[in-house]
Amino acid sequence: MPEKCSWPATLRFLNLSSTKLRKMTPCLPSSLTVLDLSENDLMVFNQRFPQLITLILTGNRFKKLPQGELFPTLQTLLIQRNALRMFNSSDLKRFKNLQYLEAGDNNFVCSCEFVSFFKRDVKLFITLRDSRRSYVCDTPFTLRGDSIDSVRLSVFECYMIPAVSVLCFVIIIALGLIVVTCHKLHVIWYLQMTKAWMQAKRKPAVGRLADELRYDAFVSYSQHDAEWV
Repeated sequence: MPEKCSWPATLRFLNLSSTKLRKMTPCLPSSLTVLDLSENDLMVFNQRFPQLITLILTGNRFKKLPQGELFPTLQTLLIQRNALRMFNSSDLKRFKNLQYLEAGDNNFVCSCEFVSFFKRDVKLFITLRDSRRSYVCDTPFTLRGDSIDSVRLSVFECYMIPAVSVLCFVIIIALGLIVVTCHKLHVIWYLQMTKAWMQAKRKPAVGRLADELRYDAFVSYSQHDAEWV
């Protein structure tokens, strides 16, 4: 597309679909109300159209919605089959008059934020004119091909860092309680005494007959007797 060109001053509708466009230039007239740029190779749209009502960007390579400030009167946006990853309320609020959106068949990242926004809040901002079943996940891999409406993400997946932090805290508290309990109940001392008793029981008598052996024993069940036993 050339940098400069002339158009009729009354031009309102322009169809440049399937023309192998790779970038936009100021050549396009700002008087347009309907612009069809579908089936091209566009990735960026940065030209202002103050009177545009319908914009068709289907079949390009856009990774995000165009800047809404460039289209103060836009009511309908078609951007299916691009490379959109996600969109949110901030993106849609930039379009002052946008009413209808068709954005299915894109490479959506099904993060917790996007899934929640799409399922609960998107209808508060615009009307999706295409089927909601065409909005499917591309990533993560485990959800690829799943309809966004059918996705169920766990609390752990959505809040992994806080969940791991809480889990680590609980484990530390549990270990602390175990250590305190063992200390209070003298568990370590009892284990040591049990080990010593088992070793003494297994140790064979050397140089003495069984009937000549004599044992003097004191049995204590308290660690407090250890100093004088």
